[in-house]
Amino acid sequence: MRRMFFNGMTLLMLLSLLLSPASALMTGMGVDELTRQSDRVVRGIVEKVESYWNEDKSAILTRASIIVHEHIKTKGKQHDAAPFRVFVVHEGGEADGIVLRVSDGVEFTEGEEVLIFLRETGEGGTLSLPSHRVVGKAQGKYSIADDGVARKGGFSLTTGDEKVESVIDAHRLTEKIKEFSRDR
Repeated sequence: MRRMFFNGMTLLMLLSLLLSPASALMTGMGVDELTRQSDRVVRGIVEKVESYWNEDKSAILTRASIIVHEHIKTKGKQHDAAPFRVFVVHEGGEADGIVLRVSDGVEFTEGEEVLIFLRETGEGGTLSLPSHRVVGKAQGKYSIADDGVARKGGFSLTTGDEKVESVIDAHRLTEKIKEFSRDR
C-alpha cells in the first residue's frame, strides 16, 4: 500500500513538471549594452512577416521585413538613403499549421513601428541584403506608439531589471543610442 502511494506521488510530481510551462530568464540589458553589442540600430515600419521551416525542418523561423526610416547606428557599410529595408530572422512562428513559441523571443506585427538593435547574421536574407537577429531577444525591440513612447516587454529577467528601460520617450531613446555609439 505504501509503495503504491509512493509510486502515485512520484508519477504526480513528474507529470506536474512535464505539464508546467517553461520560461527562460535573462539578465537585463541596458540601452548602453544593447548599443555596444549591435552592428546596427534602426527605426522603421514592419512591412511583412512570414514564417517558414528551416532546411532540416527541425525548427520554425520567422523573417520580418522592416522599412527603415532612420539609421541610428550603423557599422561598416553605410546605408544613409532612407527608406531602406532590413530583414530580421528569429526563432518561432507558424508553418503548416504548427506553432512554435520561443520564451523571451521577439515578435513582429505588420504595420508596427519599431526601434530595433540588430546584429548581422547573413542567413535568411536576400541575395543583395543579409539578414539580422535582434540583440537581446525581446529586450532589443521597442514598439513605438503614436504618442512617441517606446515600449518593450515579453521577457523575464533574473537580474539587471534596474538597467532595463521598458518605457521611454522614443526621441530620448534615440539620443541615448547616439551618445553611446559616440562613446565607443
